[in-house]
Amino acid sequence: MMSALVLYVTDDCSLCDQALELMAAAGAPDFQSVFIDDVPALQTTYGWRVPVVHDGHRGRELDWPFDVAALRAFLQPG
Repeated sequence: MMSALVLYVTDDCSLCDQALELMAAAGAPDFQSVFIDDVPALQTTYGWRVPVVHDGHRGRELDWPFDVAALRAFLQPG
C-alpha cells in the first residue's frame, strides 16, 4: 500500500536533502519520496516548488520553505 504522505523532490537538490532531514526530525510517519525528474506532469506541477510535502488523505500541500515546527503542524491529524 502506498503512503498518503509524499515528498516531491528532484535529483541533486540540496533543499530536497534538507527537507528529508526535516521530515526525520519532525517524526514524519511513513512517507514516499517521489522524484519528479522524468515525469512531465509532475515537473509541470512541482518543478519550481520542490521540495513539496503532499498529504493525499487531506488533499493539501506544504511548499518549501518549511521548518520542523511547520512540518509538525502540517502533520497533525485533523
